[in-house]
Amino acid sequence: MSLPTYLLTHSIKSLCTTEGNSAKETRVLLDTSTPPKPKAMSLPAMEHSNEQRRRLYHEADVVVVGAGIFGCAAAFALAKQGRSVLLLERWLKEPDRIVGELLQPGGVSALEKLGLAHCLEGIDSIVVKGYEVIYYGTGVGIPYPMNTGAANGDDSQAYTNEKGGRPEGRAFHHGRFISQLRKACASQPNITIVETEVTDTITSTYKPQVLGVVSKTLNPSTGEKERDYYFAPLTIIADGYASKFRKQYIHKAPIVRSKFYALELIDCPLPSPNHGTVILGDASPVLLRTSMGSPLDVSCLLHSIIGHLKREQVLLHGSTQCYPIRQSQISFNRCKNRSNSL
Repeated sequence: MSLPTYLLTHSIKSLCTTEGNSAKETRVLLDTSTPPKPKAMSLPAMEHSNEQRRRLYHEADVVVVGAGIFGCAAAFALAKQGRSVLLLERWLKEPDRIVGELLQPGGVSALEKLGLAHCLEGIDSIVVKGYEVIYYGTGVGIPYPMNTGAANGDDSQAYTNEKGGRPEGRAFHHGRFISQLRKACASQPNITIVETEVTDTITSTYKPQVLGVVSKTLNPSTGEKERDYYFAPLTIIADGYASKFRKQYIHKAPIVRSKFYALELIDCPLPSPNHGTVILGDASPVLLRTSMGSPLDVSCLLHSIIGHLKREQVLLHGSTQCYPIRQSQISFNRCKNRSNSL
């Protein structure tokens, strides 16, 4: 039981008796009246106090590891709830890889609900209205249905469009979108973003509770990375598909059954503008989609079943043959091969 929070008044009175008697009586009076309530801290003062706590003592309500799509979205949503958030990212440069360039209508709707729809602006994103599927040379258009996002008759997760009208997706450059999300997080007073490489989690010695993380942070004065620590009651790990922490908590090894290989095609008109194009034939599927700010700049994703398609091969326009990648064989002005698989 905690000590009472009464005010202790020191009303000490010394009473001297007759001459020669050195005995003294000391009285301590206890004031049992209700103490005054402390003044409530203003919101700006509280935000400043939390920012100091994050920056100086590396403590917050939540630590989020990874400033990608999920990490930024989670940090932003928690910060809007008034929680203090530390967002840790090992590399704050704009990412430069082909992944997740087509955001489906459900994703656009989720951004609107989170207050992050503005992150789709200023990055040359292009509206996507559906798909064009080319099956053995014959194309058919498949627009997004009006109930996109609804599941099992429950419209609680149904698509909502701020602008009204038919559901729309967005195609964009992945790195630019990530940069916009990070800017949105940086604008939140409840979020502190730190460029640091998280290396381990900190766990309690008494029970399997994660107390925070260990990281390595670059010291600008020495050029060396130094050990650092960040603490919070809740730690969210969102460090991507190649997570170094997943195996600590999921002991079943993932099985990779297929991969995507990517090309950037410049000056390549699609058969159906504002649509993702899927090419199906005898060989591996191909997905073409606008992603780099121009209707003529296209990401070409080659879906490979493991062992069926080598890295140096590419399927062109639904042909049943695979050809080695040579720029002279591709009828586009420029082609950049991305060797990283997805």
